Amino acid sequence: MIFLAPGYLWALAALWLVWFLPRRVQDVRHGVIRTLVFAALIFALARPVSIGDGARARHVLILDESASVQRPATSPSVAEIVRRWRRSVDSTAHATVIRIQDAKRNVGDAVSLESDAGDMATIDAWIAIDSESEDRESSSLSTALELAALAIPVDAAGSVTVASDGLATDPLYGLAFEDLTQRAIPVHAIDLRVESNDPRIVGLSFEDVVRVGHTATARIRVSGRAQGAKLVLEAGAEELKTIEGVSFDGTTDTDVRFEPPAAGFHDITVRLVAAADPVPETNRMVRRIAVQDPLRVLYLGQRMQGARDKLQDLLGKGFDVVDASGAVSDANETQGLLATADVVVLDDRPARDVPAELRSAIRDAVAQRGLGLFASGGRAAFGSGGYHRTEIEDMLPIEFVQKEEKKDPSTTLAIIIDSSGSMVGNRMTLAKQVARLAMRRLQPHDKIGIVEFYGTKSWAAPIQSAANQIDLQRALNRLDAGGGTVLMPAIEEAYYALKNVETRYKHVLVLTDAGVETGDYESLLRRMADEGITVSTVLVGPGRHGDFLVDLADWGGGRYYNAADRFNLPELLLKKPSTSVLPAYRPERTTVEASGGPGWWGDLDVRELPQLDGFVESELRPNAELLVRTQQKDMPILATRLSGLGRVTAMMTEPLGPGSASWADWSGYGGFLGRVLARTARGAQPPFRFEITRRRDRVRIEATRLVRNDAIPHVAFVAESDGLAAPELRELAPGTFRAEFPWPIDRVLEAEATADLAPQTKTRLVSGAFDGVSPELQVDPSNAFPFAAACEASGGNVLDAASERFEITASIARAPRSVREIWPWCALLALLLYVLDVFHRRSVSSRAPSEIA
Repeated sequence: MIFLAPGYLWALAALWLVWFLPRRVQDVRHGVIRTLVFAALIFALARPVSIGDGARARHVLILDESASVQRPATSPSVAEIVRRWRRSVDSTAHATVIRIQDAKRNVGDAVSLESDAGDMATIDAWIAIDSESEDRESSSLSTALELAALAIPVDAAGSVTVASDGLATDPLYGLAFEDLTQRAIPVHAIDLRVESNDPRIVGLSFEDVVRVGHTATARIRVSGRAQGAKLVLEAGAEELKTIEGVSFDGTTDTDVRFEPPAAGFHDITVRLVAAADPVPETNRMVRRIAVQDPLRVLYLGQRMQGARDKLQDLLGKGFDVVDASGAVSDANETQGLLATADVVVLDDRPARDVPAELRSAIRDAVAQRGLGLFASGGRAAFGSGGYHRTEIEDMLPIEFVQKEEKKDPSTTLAIIIDSSGSMVGNRMTLAKQVARLAMRRLQPHDKIGIVEFYGTKSWAAPIQSAANQIDLQRALNRLDAGGGTVLMPAIEEAYYALKNVETRYKHVLVLTDAGVETGDYESLLRRMADEGITVSTVLVGPGRHGDFLVDLADWGGGRYYNAADRFNLPELLLKKPSTSVLPAYRPERTTVEASGGPGWWGDLDVRELPQLDGFVESELRPNAELLVRTQQKDMPILATRLSGLGRVTAMMTEPLGPGSASWADWSGYGGFLGRVLARTARGAQPPFRFEITRRRDRVRIEATRLVRNDAIPHVAFVAESDGLAAPELRELAPGTFRAEFPWPIDRVLEAEATADLAPQTKTRLVSGAFDGVSPELQVDPSNAFPFAAACEASGGNVLDAASERFEITASIARAPRSVREIWPWCALLALLLYVLDVFHRRSVSSRAPSEIA
């Protein structure tokens, strides 16, 4: 009992005045009655009320009778569990049983439990939950917990007991459980789990983005026990991948890498083939996936004809190569293509042929939008006229080396001396003197060789260090005139020898009187010049065929000299000025090896890469990652680094040109180059990141803006929507949009999302039928309801199903359920006492004074 106006109780301290005011009481009975009248009035004014729990405690039992619950013969029956639970709670409490029933069981069996006499008759309410649909048998523990929370009024005393195996077919029980714990309602658990050895598929998931032409990963989760089983991944009638010899005991994951079908929406099925399987219907699972369009590659090349088609054939259907090589002069068109590209391939295109405005746009797109940049090439890209001191250089993972010539670059000189019969006498002497002058211009780190021709060719001194002056002088001295004049084989001999020499400059000096045979000298010398081998000629003695030697020097990119006599010996120029730019391209067969980690290469076998036919020398930046290098000097061939939000990868040779000619026959080249481009484009950000989630029959689509612009996302349904209009995504916060709408749980939702500023960028979204709801017999055990943790968090107990009586506690009611006012009764008592007092006084006054005395 409490008083609503307790201040009036202070008047009780003055009740003694009743005996003296207005005069002293002579009749003790009258004084007592009058005291009681005033006391009753004071209590009535204080307004006493009594508080009682007018509602009974509410206890709820969630009884899981779904197909996944296996009951050994030694375990108690369903009816016995209900009886024991009812005996364990207060007999006056309100009892509710929520039954999660097997959709295939007999309805009469369900009713019989409710019609049992005895303890069953004291159950106040029975609630049945059937499977979500006839097409998908499932038991919803979350629905049962939500109903249990509704069965217990707010702030009322109660408890919830869950008798289940915990294999909830949907993971949405968290919200209902949180509601119960916030209301301090204990959740008790009767664990009915029985270990199942049935081999079954309990999960099939895919990586975030599945793209056509790219290797995707399916994670298959199996449970139970099997030896030597087989997993088959299928798309319709097409078999995507088969994994043999799968053995497991318990729950385990198997990652299967496969190439998805064409872009669009597809059902992916996984089948488990296991021997002696007691429940074969649990060996199949289907998921609906959205396969995105190929990566968009913007190709900017120049030197190779048909490069776009060659690159497309090499990369395959996982890439959409757009050739913009002829549109670089139109900045608006190229930048429009740039906005929709995932990666730009800048292939051996000189910097002078890429406008500065476009170079700046590429740099900004890499840094701000995450565009990938793949820079590759030979002389044009990384040599003279390349990207040194441009906007591109600062992003590259390599640094240009030897941009200017050293003071004394190394040189290999092959001297070809005519020792035929026409050179007898003074001509041979002059030839030897010119050769000695040439030898004096060389440094000890240079190389030199001497070839003579006299009807045939032979090495008077093979290529060796120029420091071996004694041996070289002896070789010159041994030369003697005699024989025919056949020059072509001697030049070819020098050519082949110089190809295998590693020096900065390679030079051929021909000393002859020009009385040589005719031949196709032009094609040979031009080929030598293209490979960096220059040819100079010296007419020895009085001239008679000078025009022919002038042509030879012109074709070979060298100079023509005239040595008429010993007083007019020429000044030979064998090296370029020290301020000239050096050729960094090395046209030679080079052994390379991969050095990147497995994250870069995935399943590719890069243990033995083919040799390269040419590459550009460079140095790795300190913050870059080396992917492929030369075996001898660790020079970078393929390197990568992050630049802002994007990634820049450099390949120091032409991917479709002569530098990688030997790779064209490598069967793994397409996968190699595709992997590199895909990893380079990984940071490319579309305008929005879309996410679709489903909670039973409600679907939510969220879009998060990834780029700095005012783009607005749009979503359109692909399949029939029963008249439902396409959802409008509303902006909840800057850059965050959301749409939520109803959708039948048993129907697939397929949609395409775009942005108004980039309509070409399309993202497919899919939510399969019963998305998030597992089949009853294929629930992942690792996602089971956590009995112990739930009981500990809510203050409940884990109960033994074999116990005769369960220890079930209930919450304490936190608000009054009934309030009874006592003050009217106090007022009535005061009135009755007053009437009694009047009657007493009149009865006394009617007596004679003598009687009173």
